[in-house]
Amino acid sequence: MLFVNGNWVIHQKKILKNGRVIEFSQLAKRGDEVPVDQIIPRIFSPHSVFQKKMGLDLYITNDDDAKYCDSPNVKLLGKMVY
Repeated sequence: MLFVNGNWVIHQKKILKNGRVIEFSQLAKRGDEVPVDQIIPRIFSPHSVFQKKMGLDLYITNDDDAKYCDSPNVKLLGKMVY
């Protein structure tokens, strides 16, 4: 359960088995020009210090206020492994 805007909300897709929540982290907005050499800093970390690889799913949306990767109008663009 999550406490959102004064209400408890059950939304199982947002919560992983380990209790982590997958949030949507906006890197750029539609219409913004981003130079090729511009760095957009974000820190992502593996779930365990023993991991040798880390996956990163990339999502897209036309909505400016998406909070979670399973929010309406958010679609998976691709997956990357580091």
